[in-house]
Amino acid sequence: MAEAQMVHKVTLSTKKEVLLREFKIKHQRLAAQSAGGKSGDNMNVLGVTMAEEILKLLLVQINGVTPLASALEDLDSLFSYQEYSELSKVMGKLMGGDTPDPKMEVVSFGAQ
Repeated sequence: MAEAQMVHKVTLSTKKEVLLREFKIKHQRLAAQSAGGKSGDNMNVLGVTMAEEILKLLLVQINGVTPLASALEDLDSLFSYQEYSELSKVMGKLMGGDTPDPKMEVVSFGAQ
C-alpha cells in the first residue's frame, strides 16, 4: 500500500479544488530540462514553459480526479487563464516567494 503524502489543497476562485505536491529542488531541474527543448534560445518562452512544466510536475488532482499525462499537455483543457494565474501565485509561494530574507553578515574565516 502506498504511503500517504502531504499535499497543498488549493481552492480557486471558481471553487475548483487542486492538490499540489510540495515543491522540491528536483522539480526545477526537471522543468528546465523539459522546457529547454521547447523554447529554443528565447528566454521569455523558457520562463513561461518552465512555469507550465512545474505545474505539470506538482499537480496531483483536480476536483478529486487525477489527470492523465496526455491531459497535462493541454493545460487550457484543465484550467481557465484566471485559474492558471491563481495557481501561478500559489506556485510562487511554494517556491519560497513569501519567505523572509536570510540574515547575512561579513565574518572572518581562515588563518589569522
